Amino acid sequence: MSDGLRVDGDGVAGVTAGLRALAAAWSPSRGATDIAGVGSGVADTADEAAARWSTELTTAGDGLQDLADVVDAAVAEVAATDAGLARAAQGGRRQEAV
Repeated sequence: MSDGLRVDGDGVAGVTAGLRALAAAWSPSRGATDIAGVGSGVADTADEAAARWSTELTTAGDGLQDLADVVDAAVAEVAATDAGLARAAQGGRRQEAV
């Protein structure tokens, strides 16, 4: 029922791929950073940041998926309660769809 809340694993993968591409963008400039005295640690730091954000986004995605499951369960429970109340109002008979 809450398909709009579903976490798209491909979307998370796309974002993390973008972060990895950003980290990889530092690779061609490693020579320039070495000349500037910054060192290749900049690219390594970018790689580490991309890996960390990949983990964070995956964790957030898992949390959102759990939340969507809770919402689905709550909606189903409310629908069942509503149907039960409708039957009780009809003297226990199932309400016919119109």
